[in-house]
Amino acid sequence: VPGHILERIAKSWIKNSNTVYHECVCSSETHPFLYNVRGFRLDLIHWINPLVYQVYGSTILVPQVAMIHHATDEELPAMIKKLKYCDGITTVSYRWKSKLELLVDREVILIPNTVDSRKFIPSNNQTILRRQHNISINSFVLGFVGKSAANAFGRKGINILLEVLRESAQIWKDLSLLLIGPGWDDLTKQITTMGIKVYRYEVKTTEDTASLYPLMDALLVTSSQEGGPCTILEAMACGVPVITSDVGHVP
Repeated sequence: VPGHILERIAKSWIKNSNTVYHECVCSSETHPFLYNVRGFRLDLIHWINPLVYQVYGSTILVPQVAMIHHATDEELPAMIKKLKYCDGITTVSYRWKSKLELLVDREVILIPNTVDSRKFIPSNNQTILRRQHNISINSFVLGFVGKSAANAFGRKGINILLEVLRESAQIWKDLSLLLIGPGWDDLTKQITTMGIKVYRYEVKTTEDTASLYPLMDALLVTSSQEGGPCTILEAMACGVPVITSDVGHVP
């Protein structure tokens, strides 16, 4: 899907060159046989999704590179076991580079996350934007971005998010949460019962969030495990302060 985070990462890794032909395909929609067909034509497959590499990597006959951008402690053992079969390993933060090199005793190549600063830009019209979205001008708006499906083993830190909101509601009586991402119906109900207004958004592409960040007073990241996240770069590019746990590329 154009604008999907994996597609963005894949494209950002390809240097402008007339000598390199590349294509980005969705592994969940492609039969393993087609990987080999593409591989014989392309000479190399770079897996952007490490979980799919674990399943299909053994079916590929051409050189392979695997990216590890985040993994919980529960997911790591199986992932590390599979990495010994790939020809190269990449990651997106210094923290993950150091961690992986200790675990696999191999060199890991750092290719940082990127953000398109032509699309994620600051806005001086927050008042107008909030009126367009029917958000109170006087409300203190915290933002939270992510998919509930990415909350494997609780890595998105929802318990911390709820605690922060509960404490914040004691400070800002007109507190709101801008919740971007699918699958958060139960979370929305929990937060609403706390007397906090929730504004829900589900976007088709990652770039669509660029118009939503300026609605926030601050972005919250409460994850216990991340590779980036890219949301931090996006918010900062839009001039929005970020309050975050110590994960991924945060340092």
